[in-house]
Amino acid sequence: MGACRSKEIHYNQEIYDNEDNLIYKGDIVVKKKKHIKHGQGIEYKNGVKYYEGNWNKNIKSGMGKIFRKNGELLKTGYFENNLLNGPGIEYANKIIIYKGDFVNGKYDGSGELNFMNKNKKYRGHFKKGMFYGKGILFFDNEKNTKYLDGLFINNNIISGDKYYENGFIKYTGSFKENKYDCENAELFYDNGEINFKGHIKMGKLYFGTLYNNCGNNYTDPFVNNKY
Repeated sequence: MGACRSKEIHYNQEIYDNEDNLIYKGDIVVKKKKHIKHGQGIEYKNGVKYYEGNWNKNIKSGMGKIFRKNGELLKTGYFENNLLNGPGIEYANKIIIYKGDFVNGKYDGSGELNFMNKNKKYRGHFKKGMFYGKGILFFDNEKNTKYLDGLFINNNIISGDKYYENGFIKYTGSFKENKYDCENAELFYDNGEINFKGHIKMGKLYFGTLYNNCGNNYTDPFVNNKY
């Protein structure tokens, strides 16, 4: 606990603001007539518990929990300099929406994020709160699509594979603005057979070979997905 020695700690103390509202209950040290939060304690905002956990000289430091105004748990994990830094969990409606690493209060490192209202989930690497690096984006409501597996930058997939619900690859190549965009792209039928090889621009066939189930192949420029 730094320079504060254990004999200086006063346990289970209360601190009030100028309007006599409770703002802290827990361990403190007193230096020069100032009360310093140090050890285990609870911080209150507007009479409601906001933070419960460890303190180091008025700074949230160590294991702790953050609560919503209605008393529900919002975040739990390891704090440093008043913010989550290290492993932690974030909740919404008592359900885990994120579990993984934090840096300065943001998702950063390895983790898993659940989108409560969009029926999708991301598992992989984060940077400053965004998908960044290797990751997998799962879908529960997109027709004939199970997940994307690839490289992400600033929440957008840059390159990788898109899969059908049955596990076969649907598309492999690069992306632009989350649309297929690749000079050497490959599209597949849901039985694993090749559908198209060639150039796709912003989600539309541009030039290449189209394969169909009748054994006919077409190699030509395409306009708006038509040959």
